[in-house]
Amino acid sequence: MIIFRLNPFIITVALVVLIAITGSYFLCLGTATPHAQGDGGGDFSRSDRSITNLSGSNQIDHHGQGQARSVALTEMKQKWANFWDKKGTVDNKKLHAIKVELSVESAERLLTGLEMIELLKFLDFHEAKSEARFVRLQVEKLFETEEPDVLLSPLLKAISLNFSKIDGPYQLDLMKWSYLMGKNATLEGFERFKDEEIDPWPLGDFMHGWATSKALDDPEGSFSMLVDFIEEGGKGSKQDQALEDVIRSFPTNEEIDFDKLESSLPIGGNANSAKAYENARRAILVEWANKDPADAVNHIIDNSDRIPVQMVTYVVEQAIKDMKFDGIEWVKEFPPGPHYDAAATAVVQTLWGSHPDVAKEWAMSIGDESLRQDQLENIQTIQRRKSLKEK
Repeated sequence: MIIFRLNPFIITVALVVLIAITGSYFLCLGTATPHAQGDGGGDFSRSDRSITNLSGSNQIDHHGQGQARSVALTEMKQKWANFWDKKGTVDNKKLHAIKVELSVESAERLLTGLEMIELLKFLDFHEAKSEARFVRLQVEKLFETEEPDVLLSPLLKAISLNFSKIDGPYQLDLMKWSYLMGKNATLEGFERFKDEEIDPWPLGDFMHGWATSKALDDPEGSFSMLVDFIEEGGKGSKQDQALEDVIRSFPTNEEIDFDKLESSLPIGGNANSAKAYENARRAILVEWANKDPADAVNHIIDNSDRIPVQMVTYVVEQAIKDMKFDGIEWVKEFPPGPHYDAAATAVVQTLWGSHPDVAKEWAMSIGDESLRQDQLENIQTIQRRKSLKEK
């Protein structure tokens, strides 16, 4: 009988190799990306819940974003995929609670930069509209709870390096966050934002937010700053209402030089600014009407070469909105002409539902025959409809 003696060294080497192979196999099993199993219902029936970057490359690292948020992005994609797996296996109340919790975690970890945009793309790709809406809501809440400078850096990188490459819907997200950043920024953050070479659209929204936030303490200064910005070619997703928002944020218990503000507004403007100036002029006159409506109308009459007659209507409507009809006798002091007719028309349209007889008297005082007849016919039409409803 021949007995083979195995060398102890060879046995040891073989065991080490076997252990290494076995360990690698189980390690692969443990780290493999799981795929959500579709439950056959709702928007989450997809079987492929890939957590890779939807652009096909690691865009976050490519643009030099923080490694921590890059890791967080991958982890949050996986957590949302796991959440979809739970659909149909837990009750709706618990599912809602998990969705809220994941939305809060997503916002707190990914903040306001490209990583958050990538997560929103991921959610939209999987038709998770409700989840995306919840996440957006939590991002907006960050501006109320986080230090502004924490949110500033990731936002600046997104709108300075990559804004033009981002799809339209996600550009709107960044512009909205820029507006919220402007409303909450520190003076240091304001200087940083202005010094960065960023796209003019989010810059305009930031300036909109900044001016609105400062209107309470410095109404005329914030208004003038935003007018200058627009005149210099500034843009913004809501430029039409930017100046109007600033005016509506003025303190109510402080004397405002409305004459000076209105006179400082440019006449006309380009395609981007003309509507902003028109809305601002109307807002100034409406706020003026709350303090001294007759003075506001006199200002319009004195500057009829550049202020449309229609603006009288807005002043009178605002002035008599909360008054009884006997509190508008001052309108009768207007000189005859288009300004009086515009004012009387505003009175008629305010009173024709509640006090048709008084409205008719005012309509009869309108000098322009065609306009007068139109208002009388409108009163009759409204009264006929009212009678039909009462029958």
